[in-house]
Amino acid sequence: MTQPDIVVHFLRGDGETAPHVGLVVGKPVGSAVERHRVARRLHVARTILGELEQSDRLVIRALPGSRTASSARLEQELRRCVRRMPAAGIAP
Repeated sequence: MTQPDIVVHFLRGDGETAPHVGLVVGKPVGSAVERHRVARRLHVARTILGELEQSDRLVIRALPGSRTASSARLEQELRRCVRRMPAAGIAP
């Protein structure tokens, strides 16, 4: 699922483990300092762990626009993606 500043890839597995969330902040986002800043802002993903199933896997990829996005905006985009996750559990 694509938002203006992030792309979320989602997979719902069969296991009984805790949900996993991964972050990808590549060089197109900016310098190392800017990428680290974006990664810190994306740690708002912790707030959505309670909304995920035990076997869910999320990968959040930051887009270049995330460099100027606030933590609140990134959280809003992430929550929008989580609400749209299909019940089947596979989304690009």
